[in-house]
Amino acid sequence: MVQVGNTTTEIPVVEPTDGGIIKYKWHRVTVDQTDMDSAEGYMQDVEGIVTNGAIPFKPSHPGYFYLILTHQLLDEEGNVLAETVRNAGKDYGIIRVETETPVYQVTFTSVADKVYTEDIMDTLPQITPLFAQAGNYSPVTPDNVEVPGLGTWTFVSWDEAPKLITNAPIAFTATWTFEEATSEDDTPESF
Repeated sequence: MVQVGNTTTEIPVVEPTDGGIIKYKWHRVTVDQTDMDSAEGYMQDVEGIVTNGAIPFKPSHPGYFYLILTHQLLDEEGNVLAETVRNAGKDYGIIRVETETPVYQVTFTSVADKVYTEDIMDTLPQITPLFAQAGNYSPVTPDNVEVPGLGTWTFVSWDEAPKLITNAPIAFTATWTFEEATSEDDTPESF
């Protein structure tokens, strides 16, 4: 089965007749099918409970997806009495999602302009990866990030921008500087 673009599809599932429920969870699979991780960020409705005999499938990015189903029997209070996890590969196989225009992952790494104390370094801003079409790509300038009680991270520059996206993911490195907050106790009193 191949989905093109952000097509929404419902995948039929036989609901249990024993009063149990079926939970679904989508995973993303590497192209060579050697690794599997959560599909979070790649599609909507990554996991949920099967209702009306169907699972929603709405990808937001291209990739290969795999479905895991869990059949649970619950007591009156909602506690799990028994569960069976079923790899749904026999039923559905791997679903490949393509887009009409290929997009590629853009990742970001943050580095400080110098070494700061560990408590400050732990607050170094991280930038969420995204997807972009092939061509020249320049990331936006991130906003300064205030760390309450410590100070402010100020964006300095990207390692190189723009970069050409051809047929593979690309990465950018952001350099930040940190200005520690001044304590009100350090301010001289006026007479």
